[in-house]
Amino acid sequence: MRSYVITIAVWLLLSVLLAGTLGADPQRRSADEQEKTRRKPVLIRDDQTRDPVKTEEEVFALDPEKARENFEIGQFYLKRKHYDAALMRFRDAIKYDPTFQAAKWMFIHTLAEKKDWANLVSFARAYLEADDIPDYEKQIREALQKAEKNLPEMNPKKRP
Repeated sequence: MRSYVITIAVWLLLSVLLAGTLGADPQRRSADEQEKTRRKPVLIRDDQTRDPVKTEEEVFALDPEKARENFEIGQFYLKRKHYDAALMRFRDAIKYDPTFQAAKWMFIHTLAEKKDWANLVSFARAYLEADDIPDYEKQIREALQKAEKNLPEMNPKKRP
């Protein structure tokens, strides 16, 4: 009987101690915690009176290997219908090798797949005016005609 009373007393003592630590007043905070809550965040801004920093254009050295690599990655994205990623890769391929005719054609083709007619028209005209894509001129002209047909549908004129 005596061991039973001791066991109960130990359990009661432990439960009181645990209740005291677990059930501590959540409103009671240490002095550091109270100080942290009183501090206001400080907004740091750049000096707005300075002239804007001029950024230099990124210079791409001619590198046919990087151009080919970007072209292949662009084709990968195009097959998976990630048109924006494909456009970026084809554009980089053209930057690394401005005479890369296949990359220019795939850039135009991707714009057609994306149905971005306005950009297709502007880039196709620029490529045709430059006259540096004899292998893909026919395909680009066909894409340009298709885009010019679809362009008025995208922006119908208001009639009075």
